[in-house]
Amino acid sequence: MKRQVAALVSALIEGAKQASAAEIAHKDFKIEALTYELAYYKRIRFSTKSEALTALQRDVFEETWNTDLSAIEAEIEQLADKQPGDKVAKPKRPRAGRQPLPNHLPRIEHRHEPDSCTCGQCGGSLTKIRDDITEQLDVEPVRFLVHRHIRPQYACRRCETVTAQAVPPAIIDSGMAAVGLLAWVVTSKYLDHLPLYRLEQIAARSGVSLSRSTLADWVGRVGVRCSPWPTGWPGTCYRAIHSMLMRRQCLNLTPAKVELRRPIYGLTAATTCKRIPG
Repeated sequence: MKRQVAALVSALIEGAKQASAAEIAHKDFKIEALTYELAYYKRIRFSTKSEALTALQRDVFEETWNTDLSAIEAEIEQLADKQPGDKVAKPKRPRAGRQPLPNHLPRIEHRHEPDSCTCGQCGGSLTKIRDDITEQLDVEPVRFLVHRHIRPQYACRRCETVTAQAVPPAIIDSGMAAVGLLAWVVTSKYLDHLPLYRLEQIAARSGVSLSRSTLADWVGRVGVRCSPWPTGWPGTCYRAIHSMLMRRQCLNLTPAKVELRRPIYGLTAATTCKRIPG
């Protein structure tokens, strides 16, 4: 009976050793594969290449390379932490100096006090010596809100006159868009290069329905109201583009003919090449 128990224990120990060895071999193989992949990406990212890319072309792939490098390094670190045996000091990846967070950003303080004011070792009272402060940068997503303009109306019983404050001025008369929303739409479209359908999707995530036709109408009306010329929208666009182009030294235009429904402010159907004098 004792021999059978000993044989069973020996078989269990041997099976555990084999399973542990197989798991270690699998992790070693995966670490080796990821190490080769990391070396490959580093060679592509940092080594000298015969066909060198321009700085603008490198910027297109740089963030993808950095993302892949960080993901591979993090996976290697996780596998190395689970690996049994002696811990080996991991070389630190050289990183650029962290830029300080801007001072104009609002700070939200979170104080983390100890659970008790007595020492956990000897039971004595604790005395504050300093504050250990760490800062994390956070962002608040687009948050829609509603401004309710309440104008109480008062009536005079003697002369039956109703008095109320005038309606606040707005960029779009009788429109539901406040100044902040209009500024967000125009800035996102022309500075962040976000199409209107993406702005529609961003608003839909917050439960706000903004159709593309409505957004386009707002953009057009904002352009008319903010233009320095008192004329209509086509004239404003034409004068703005004409003023920008005339500040250049040379204009290279195609001689191809463009069909127009009607001439607009002297714009003909055929474009020509023109050199700006001076």
